[in-house]
Amino acid sequence: VHLVLEEHRATPPARPARRVHVLPVSARTDAALGRRIEVLRADVDGRTAPDAADVAHTLQCGRRAFAHRACFLAEGDRVSPHALNARPLASGVAPPVAATPVFVFPGQGSQRIGAGRGLYAREPLYRELVDECAEVLRRELGVDVRALLGYVGRVDAEAEAAAVLRRTANAQPALFVVGYATARLLMSWGVAPAAMLGHSLGELVAACLAGVFSLEDGLKVVAARARLMQQCEPGAMAAVFLAERDLAPRLPPSLEIAAVNAPSISVVSGPTDAVERFCTALDAEGVGTQRIDTSHAFHSRMMEPALPEFARVLAGVALAPPKVPVISNATGRPLSDGQATDPRYWVDHIRHPVRFFDGVAHLLALPHPAFVELGPGTALGDLVRRHDASARVFPVLAPSTPADDESTAARAALGGLWSAGVEVDWSAAEAGERRRLVELSP
Repeated sequence: VHLVLEEHRATPPARPARRVHVLPVSARTDAALGRRIEVLRADVDGRTAPDAADVAHTLQCGRRAFAHRACFLAEGDRVSPHALNARPLASGVAPPVAATPVFVFPGQGSQRIGAGRGLYAREPLYRELVDECAEVLRRELGVDVRALLGYVGRVDAEAEAAAVLRRTANAQPALFVVGYATARLLMSWGVAPAAMLGHSLGELVAACLAGVFSLEDGLKVVAARARLMQQCEPGAMAAVFLAERDLAPRLPPSLEIAAVNAPSISVVSGPTDAVERFCTALDAEGVGTQRIDTSHAFHSRMMEPALPEFARVLAGVALAPPKVPVISNATGRPLSDGQATDPRYWVDHIRHPVRFFDGVAHLLALPHPAFVELGPGTALGDLVRRHDASARVFPVLAPSTPADDESTAARAALGGLWSAGVEVDWSAAEAGERRRLVELSP
C-alpha cells in the first residue's frame, strides 16, 4: 500500500455574494434550542469574528434540521455575537411533515413605485426575468415597465409617476412582472408551491407559473386585458364590511358584488355615483365601508365592452393544463384542465366576482399551509388572517420595506418559511460555492 501525504492548504473563503446571511438554528426541544443559540454565540465571540457566509453555510448545509427552529440575520462579512443577541427574525416549531407552501398574488391596487427595486439591484435572477418581461411588454405597451416601476431612470415627480403607474393599462402588467419574478426567485431557492391563489389579475400570474400560458403569451394576454379594461367607462369600487349573504339583498340594481374577500368583507362595483350613494347610506347605519382606489368598476357589467375583443386575443393563445394547482377565483376550488384550457373561462374572469374567501378556505384545509405573499404589500395576508388568525403568512415585499432592504426582507421571509417547516434549498439561496470552513460546536 502506498500513501502519499501532502500538507493541507487552507482554501481561502470565497467572496460572499450577499451582504446578509440567514443563520438557521434548530434543536429537538425549546430548551435545547436556547442552549444551542448560546453555544453558537460563544463560538462566534472571539477577537476575530468568523466569516458570515461560511457560518451560514455550516448551519444551513452541515446541520440536521430539528423541529424547534429559529433564524437570525448576519449583516456584513463577519458574524458578531450581537447578531445572536437580538430577537430571532423568525422562530417556530416545524410539523412532523413538511409544511405546505402556498403562493398568493395580489391584484390591481397593490402597485407602488419601487416595489421590487431592491431585488432588481441585488438578485441576478430577478433582474434577468424582469428584463425579459420588459422586452416583451415594450412591444405590447410601448413603454418600459422597468421605468414604470422606478427601476431605471429618475423618479423626480413621485406623485406624477404614481398616477402613471395607477392607470390600469400600466398597473396590471407591472404587477404581473413583479409577482412572476418574485415567485420564480423563491422557487429557485427551493420553495416549491403546492398550490397558488391569485386575486383577479393575480390568478393570471399563478396560471403562467403553472404553465397554462407561456411567459410571452401571458404577458401579451395581461397587456391586452389591461388595455381593454382601461378603455371601459370609468366606475368605482368599495369594500363593505358585511358578509356576502347580508350584502346581496341590500344592493340596488345598479351595483354588483365584485369580490368576496373574507367572512365579513365584500366588494361592490358599479357607477361612481351609485357606489357613493350606497356607501353613504351604509355609513349612516353604522356599517363600515372603504372606497377602493381604482378608476373602473372591475368585475361588473361595466366591463362587458372589453369581452369580445379579449376573446379574440385569447383565440390566438395556446393554453395548457396547469402543472401546479391554481385555485380558481370563479369557484374557490382548483382550476380544472377544462377550465384552464377554455378561452371563455379567462374572458368571463374579467366579469365574474372574485371568490377569494372560498379559495383561502380551500387552502386552509391543506396540511400545515404557509402562505407566501408575492407582490407589493400585505393586503392578502391580512385577508387570510381574517379567516384564521393563526395562519402563517410571509410577505416578501412588505410596503414598509425600503427598496435597499428588499433582498434582506426576502431572505427574512425565507428564514420564516424554514422556521415554519417549509423545505428550502439553502445552497441555491446562498448562491456561490462555499466550504464548511468554520468549526462550530455540534
